[in-house]
Amino acid sequence: MLVLMGTGMNMGLALVLTGAGMAWVLDFWDAQLLAQNLVAGVDSFPLLAVPFFILAGELMNSGGISRRIIDMAQA
Repeated sequence: MLVLMGTGMNMGLALVLTGAGMAWVLDFWDAQLLAQNLVAGVDSFPLLAVPFFILAGELMNSGGISRRIIDMAQA
């Protein structure tokens, strides 16, 4: 992975290629196991909470609620 990142490759793509390479080396190419591991890796409350927290902030910002909250806190 460090070699791939050293060549200037995107970090996410380097992680994916490293994982795929290790799956090939370890003979772990069963499609059902790969799909199950992908879902299990993302099915975590903290991992899901972060993007939804960012989405809530963006919605509050576009609706103007965040400006009113800051104005109220500064009063």
